[in-house]
Amino acid sequence: MTTRSRLLLAVLLGTAGRVAAQAPATVPLHLVQTIELAPNAALGGTIRLPNHNTVLFITDADRAAVRAQCLAPNGHTLWETPVRRYQRPRQEGLLGNTLTSTDKMDADQVREAASMLPLSVLTEGNNVLVVERIDASAAKKLPQGSPLAAGQVYVQRLDERGERTSADFGPPLPITMEAEETAQTVGRYADAGGFVEIVRETAFIGKKERVQRFYLLHYDLGTTTPRREPFTLPPSPWIASNWDMFGQWNQDWAYLGHRPNQTYFCRRTLISSAQEKAGQQPLTFQVYVVDDLGHAVPGGFSTTLGLAKGTIPIYCGQIPNYGELDFATRRHISPTDLTTPRYDSWATTAVGSFYLDYATGDVLIFGEYGEGDLPTYELRPELLGYFEQRYAVDGTPLARLQMPYSRELTAHKKAGSFTGQYGRRIGFHLDPLTGQSQYSFAPMHVMGTGETFDLFLDPQLKLQRVEFVPGAGRNANVATTVYYAQPFAVFKASGTTAERRRYAHAHPTDAPVYAALEQRSQAAGSLPFHEYHLSSTGTGTGLVVERRLATGGTLQVFTF
Repeated sequence: MTTRSRLLLAVLLGTAGRVAAQAPATVPLHLVQTIELAPNAALGGTIRLPNHNTVLFITDADRAAVRAQCLAPNGHTLWETPVRRYQRPRQEGLLGNTLTSTDKMDADQVREAASMLPLSVLTEGNNVLVVERIDASAAKKLPQGSPLAAGQVYVQRLDERGERTSADFGPPLPITMEAEETAQTVGRYADAGGFVEIVRETAFIGKKERVQRFYLLHYDLGTTTPRREPFTLPPSPWIASNWDMFGQWNQDWAYLGHRPNQTYFCRRTLISSAQEKAGQQPLTFQVYVVDDLGHAVPGGFSTTLGLAKGTIPIYCGQIPNYGELDFATRRHISPTDLTTPRYDSWATTAVGSFYLDYATGDVLIFGEYGEGDLPTYELRPELLGYFEQRYAVDGTPLARLQMPYSRELTAHKKAGSFTGQYGRRIGFHLDPLTGQSQYSFAPMHVMGTGETFDLFLDPQLKLQRVEFVPGAGRNANVATTVYYAQPFAVFKASGTTAERRRYAHAHPTDAPVYAALEQRSQAAGSLPFHEYHLSSTGTGTGLVVERRLATGGTLQVFTF
């Protein structure tokens, strides 16, 4: 088998004969400018605006401040603005910005110190909002006379000309419930007024009674006090007599994403009331939408997917939270201790997941399926195929695919590649240039040899191709890594929002820029931190920022 081994569309559709080899189209890359970085500086993140501008965030391990640099679609710099930051990441947690020495750090610590944490970066139209909550331990290390204290929130807004305004807010209002209670931020976005947190309060009364309330916490610029806006989501039953059969299952609402005046929530439910038993009714995927005041708006839906008889969505491993989907969020106990991490178990059950297509407002539901009629908890189930469905916000089905894994494909299975298990690596993204979706999976690192399986679907969910890259081939070839600048945020509580594509060779169905980037990667050779940040600026056009070193060096800006 060659190092560029592929299983193409013909394999899965059963087409006779061999698909003729076709070289992928390429496109010229035009170098516009080179951005010099300080020795310990890095590209902390990128974000794409509706006016097709791209904002780079340049961080530095030697200083807390961040530089925002806005690039026009032609790659030239429009403006640069310093962004204030009070805290910086370290291995032992967040520290005040008085500790700036990198003399005693190793390379990994320098890279960590040069990250964007703990800043959240969000967009509202062509405005960029940067949000920082002051950690209790870091507050003790802030410079004497600092206006901020533990629990306070510092918000900066950069308008489309780079003009910066800021406001600092007191700690959030105390939680309103009694008994054993917690408050948890389940999502955040920017609106015309400023910055909004979606907060869930939970009270446990005895061992079997739970009450939840939701509210929007508005941080409106020009004020100094957060404003609470209560809203209602359909309740989520959480007690079932046989709940333990389903492991860490969590059917609470998760934040799926925000578009103008639309906030999406999603959940997967095994039961609809506490009286039901899990496993006796189909798994239900639900979407609910509210406006910026928390009022329910037309839209939202509930579906059991309608897979072929005898098949059901099944556990496939750990699916990361893609797009804005954020369930692993920070929980806090009191208004002055807001950053104690407490991660919910959304990814551990991984029976299908959701993705908000920010451009259209459609919702994708995707995952893998196995044999069965009703949900069951099975350790390491056999995975028979892949499904993906697209819904309009009102639940109108727009496209669907249920694709069995072919005998030719599963012949390459190794170390549980087609077995649902913890640690199985899964990827998903939408390509901003072509609209195609890519689903990838691979066995656990400790079990496999680096092989991966990649499924490519067009926007109508028609299968384009399937690729199998054996471990030896992936290791022998120089891979190209592309991160996509998102239009809504740079970070969320569970990590970066930047979706990634990693490939050895471009394909004829790819946008031509991928072949051009592959050629640059091949010419550069194997560099551990070599990556491209791609921002779509129009139909078939875009901007690419190339980074070859983790810190220091240069950033090269290209257009195509």
